Amino acid sequence: MDKSRFLWTPLTWIFVALNAFPILWMVWCSLMGNNEILQGKTLPDLQRNDVFLADSVPGLGMLAGTVNGELYLYSLERPKDEPRYLNLGYQSTSYSRNGQDLWVASADGGISLVDLAAWQETKHWDWGEIQERFEATDFTPFMELPGEIFAREYGAAADQFNRDPLVEANEGASLSEVTGIRFSRDASLLDSLNRILLDQVMLAKTLEEWKKVPSWFNPVIPWLYKQERTPQKDRELFRWCLAERFPGNISRFLQVPWTDVWVNRIPGSGHGTSITPCGNGQICFALWWDDFPGVGVLDPKTGSVRWITAQHGLSSTAIQHLVRISDREVLAITDAGLNLVDVVAHKVSATFLFGEYGLKYLDGRDVTVARLDSANILLGYGQEVMAFNFRRGEGKSLAMPMFRSITSDITALEVDSVSAFIGTSEGVLVVDKMDWVNAPEDASENEIPILLYSKVFESNSTHEATDAVVHTIKSDAGVLRLGGLFGFASSIDRSSHRTYWHQQVPEGRFQLHWRNYEDLWKTIPFGRFLRNSLVICLSVMFISVLVAALASYAIVRFEFPGKRLLSMTILATQMVPGILYLIPIFILFTTIQQYVMIEMVNTWHGIILVYSAFFIPMSTWILRGFFASIPRELEEAAMIDGCSPFGAFIRITIPAALPGIVATGIYVFLLAWDELMFAWVLCTDTSTATIPVGIRLYVGQFGNRFDLLMAAATVATLPVMVLFFLMQRHIVSGLTGGAVKG
Repeated sequence: MDKSRFLWTPLTWIFVALNAFPILWMVWCSLMGNNEILQGKTLPDLQRNDVFLADSVPGLGMLAGTVNGELYLYSLERPKDEPRYLNLGYQSTSYSRNGQDLWVASADGGISLVDLAAWQETKHWDWGEIQERFEATDFTPFMELPGEIFAREYGAAADQFNRDPLVEANEGASLSEVTGIRFSRDASLLDSLNRILLDQVMLAKTLEEWKKVPSWFNPVIPWLYKQERTPQKDRELFRWCLAERFPGNISRFLQVPWTDVWVNRIPGSGHGTSITPCGNGQICFALWWDDFPGVGVLDPKTGSVRWITAQHGLSSTAIQHLVRISDREVLAITDAGLNLVDVVAHKVSATFLFGEYGLKYLDGRDVTVARLDSANILLGYGQEVMAFNFRRGEGKSLAMPMFRSITSDITALEVDSVSAFIGTSEGVLVVDKMDWVNAPEDASENEIPILLYSKVFESNSTHEATDAVVHTIKSDAGVLRLGGLFGFASSIDRSSHRTYWHQQVPEGRFQLHWRNYEDLWKTIPFGRFLRNSLVICLSVMFISVLVAALASYAIVRFEFPGKRLLSMTILATQMVPGILYLIPIFILFTTIQQYVMIEMVNTWHGIILVYSAFFIPMSTWILRGFFASIPRELEEAAMIDGCSPFGAFIRITIPAALPGIVATGIYVFLLAWDELMFAWVLCTDTSTATIPVGIRLYVGQFGNRFDLLMAAATVATLPVMVLFFLMQRHIVSGLTGGAVKG
């Protein structure tokens, strides 16, 4: 047995490990969070276990739910028993309990129903299913928009529809003449327009009349005219044509798109998702994200989803809270203001924007909300609370003397029949809600009696009271149930003012940030950079190898004046640092653009020309050795058999030198793939920028996302690795000269 094997095998693996470590570390960092990388951690943090659901379920026990979809059910009869545990595995989760049914909304999972008695998830609608229902929704009907369409607009629109031609001024029939409908000067005009949408004959006549228009400003209109006609597309076409021919609030058509939910853009808090029961056993849900359509209304029995969107008058689709007002109404607290939504009538009944109606301008800040009654709410932000009547559109700021000794912001609000509860990081403040609402804005602490529950949480490990942010408060039958930061949950008896139950749920699992690979495509146009790199590098590889193969063969096989000088010149070009050519090339390209009118900067062909000029001499010098190793007798034998010199070159020489050509081509591809300096200077925007140029956008003045930088670097490495493994045999043969020796 060869004893040296025992020495070289470990050394080989050590060498492999040392070379593989940077790549493996890059991949590992791509699965960590940005804050973890900035803090120099080598392992990802555990998932957050903040409690956003603390409730008592009759007959079952105390229920705690975390922001990441972990549920714990504790027995009050046997407090030392291990709790029942159910991991839904979601992110940015909110809850709404109805008896023993628990509705769950999450940023990544969608909508779920958990049967608490059976302790299992019984129904689930992911975002893919919800998207299918959204795309099947018809958003073309006309509807009233409170605060946007006024009485005078109905009159003006009716006059236009009854009088003005559909095609051009003084040419063609009016909408009234085509359809036979006389439009009224009030809100019933919308019913007439909806009647046209539902009547295929009237709709077809109107579209045929509009087909006579020579040109439309909106490109969607001629595109729809060319499509296969369906009732849905005909209704959309009518809406677009009406909006362009008779612009105004009544005819305006907003086509609401569906955007895949970007989980990392949804705040990882109880405000990121919202879910609440709404009329007739339905469930309303929303996300705090501008690109979400609006308020979804899910019917659990049929699985159908109706939508309230900007088309219905929703002031913003970034919704922090949905508050159930009655069996048919919910109040949507958005970044722009408050919207009272009638779920049964499927419309926005009233809109109140921040900065108006006594509401302060909040600029998208986190707010907390509690329902006082069927007409009033409390709205908390920072260290201020406002009472707002959404029936009359009246708001007033409330006195906050209790915060003179509290440094925390308001993190939770709750009211019951008598009291209002304010959650902070220093405990829970309790005030009489009517005394508070009716007190003057400058009221003192003596005028508003205040009770403070401090140190409401207790640590499982130290059994000592601790300060922690109160995330959620629920008042029920004289008991306060609290959930907070770091997994704390507790219950306080209002009569004895003592905590009779407390828990700290376990820390969450390790969280690998797989969504970094999703976000890297959305944060910057990484797909465009990948396409540019592939086009440029593959083009440079083929051009360089083709030209170099012909040039190196000529140098090896033919004698001509200056051959030695040419060989020395090729070698000399590799001795000059490429950066010295940067400024001259840029000046040359700008001069060509100015005087010859050929675009060179920020074009594919410009950077391909530069790269090819650099890599052809190097490729020629490498291939020169491969062609020199091929016996001339092989070509002579081919020519004796009838091949022309060029035929012998193609059929004999090229296959013999193929391993070397492949190795050279891949080497050129790698050099072009990693080149930064020339691409940075010659590619001035994202239309032609390559991966090395684009990847630097993850780190800059608008933010440093090193996690996405590592993920992008990992993705950028994949094409190179795939190319290497596919061509491994040719590369090894080319580098060792095995094919030639054989």
